[in-house]
Amino acid sequence: MNKREVKLYIESYLKSYHIPYRHLNNNGNICSIEDINTLYLFFNLHSIGGVEEDLNFYSDSIYIRSYFSKEVADMACSYSNKSALLTLINHINANVQFNHLISVPRLYLSTDGHNDIALSCSIPYDVFSIGPIECCEFITGYMPEFIEKIAPYIIFLVSNRIADVNELTAAIDRRIEEGWV
Repeated sequence: MNKREVKLYIESYLKSYHIPYRHLNNNGNICSIEDINTLYLFFNLHSIGGVEEDLNFYSDSIYIRSYFSKEVADMACSYSNKSALLTLINHINANVQFNHLISVPRLYLSTDGHNDIALSCSIPYDVFSIGPIECCEFITGYMPEFIEKIAPYIIFLVSNRIADVNELTAAIDRRIEEGWV
């Protein structure tokens, strides 16, 4: 599959499962599917403000970025102990096994000033063409669900409900032992 075919397939998938989305492009004008750079998705999950997702289409792959809402990003921005937040994110990356055949996403704190806490990965179009349904399920299920699973730990830290990052990493370790992810 090429870029255009993947975009059309994903859009058809989103429509068939009634998943709301918006087309985004760099110039903000109405455009054709060939000019679409990004699809924006929103999942109304339990975490504060839900989970947002961008699908960015490049020449040979799709880049997926699932992230917490602006409300959580604002909390992360005003949170004074960035070292603790990065410790928690690094602990998740080092210890949580992203056991998925499609791609291996990574969690990070954006450095663009928005303080997005995001999970991202890339899927080459040739991989997408092997299992398009599985890739769509990964994009619309696995990625936002993972953000939802880690939400309590991130939100408890950046809202100062739990100040001790070691308490949160220990709780994550207990969940891993229980077969959490």
